Amino acid sequence: MDWHTIEEHREFLKDSLRQTINFRFTDQHQGVPAPPVQKPIEDGQELIELPALDTCAEIRGTDLFDAIARRQSRRRFKSDHLSLIKLSFLLWSTQGIKRELAPGTALRTVPSAGCRHAFETYLLVTRVEGLDIGVYRYLPQEHALVMEYADADLVEKITPATLGQAFIASAPVTFVWTALPTGRNGATPPRPPGHFNGCRSCVPEPLPGGRSDRLWHLCRSGLPPGIDGRAGQSGWQR
Repeated sequence: MDWHTIEEHREFLKDSLRQTINFRFTDQHQGVPAPPVQKPIEDGQELIELPALDTCAEIRGTDLFDAIARRQSRRRFKSDHLSLIKLSFLLWSTQGIKRELAPGTALRTVPSAGCRHAFETYLLVTRVEGLDIGVYRYLPQEHALVMEYADADLVEKITPATLGQAFIASAPVTFVWTALPTGRNGATPPRPPGHFNGCRSCVPEPLPGGRSDRLWHLCRSGLPPGIDGRAGQSGWQR
């Protein structure tokens, strides 16, 4: 990725972007109906059910103080497969839905200004029990997954896609968040995913076996460079 492109992406993530927008002309202000809570499922995609949250009983009861105190960055991951139960909890804790209020609006486990939640969650799966290697998308309404496409060479693609950071490719799953450039319903630009990444950073610490996931990359217009396919475009077709 060249320097100009890096600077362009950095500028997009700055909060000063709000100063360049006339909010009188947003979709919301113009009365445009809000898009659906999640990106629609394509024809032919099959739901992959995730374990119910009550199966995560072993995670309950962790002291918040201890979880924060034990948080640290890790760049070495176990060679074991991540269990589907743990993946289910990680997904729910970062983008899970607690209650739908109205069409296009839902309360989630993480905050978002105006209850917009413009992000879609993609997974680069390499070692998760019961899942083939490939790119998946999380469906918070159903608490399920759909496979976007299989890719036997995914591990080799992750390192160049993350600017040569080989340790990321050694994780069993990499989370990728994409968003519409204007946010959900054009209310505000999507902000960096710190509000749910901060929550997520303490989540794996109480998981039995320790952290074995890797969360990475807010992409301006899709999945990381080099990892394309059907999931390469974020947002909805309009």
